Amino acid sequence: MKRISALVFSLILAAVTATAASQALGDQRELTEAVDKLCKTTGLRRVSALTLRESDHHGRILEVVLAAKQREMHYIIAFEWSGKVISFMPKNFDFGGVGLGYDTLPKGPEREMCIRITRPLGKRLGWKWVSGPLIQRVRDDFVVTYITMTEEEQTTLLHGPEVVFIHPYVSFLVTASGKVFGGFQGS
Repeated sequence: MKRISALVFSLILAAVTATAASQALGDQRELTEAVDKLCKTTGLRRVSALTLRESDHHGRILEVVLAAKQREMHYIIAFEWSGKVISFMPKNFDFGGVGLGYDTLPKGPEREMCIRITRPLGKRLGWKWVSGPLIQRVRDDFVVTYITMTEEEQTTLLHGPEVVFIHPYVSFLVTASGKVFGGFQGS
């Protein structure tokens, strides 16, 4: 009887271990597919395996090397648990002292290119906004920012019964040649 119990225990342990391993593999496969879909949507190219950096009640944060701007760069990508992209940013991107929410790029072909590139991409990512864009140059690139809440909504949140930190932006990083190489929600 002890032998049978030990055998049953071993089989159950093996089944549980195999199930846990297949779920972990499924998560890795799911994340890889989500990154590859993001790359297809943006024109970026994945050149490394994923490294999961964090996983909590908000979602998953991972690191991966992507080809962008004619070179390979380390990226940090954040997903909600639903699979929606929250951000995809070069790991050490330097904004060069530029803040979000300023509209310093005058009307012209560069501005029109930034709008033409980012509006459909935002829709494909499921990112929504109520106004914008606010576009500014960061060295040779552009930051294109859209506002996600009306002034009335922002005022209501800021003067409500609870302290609320709001980051009413979605932004894209765009090269001078018209390629999106980053995007994030918040500020």
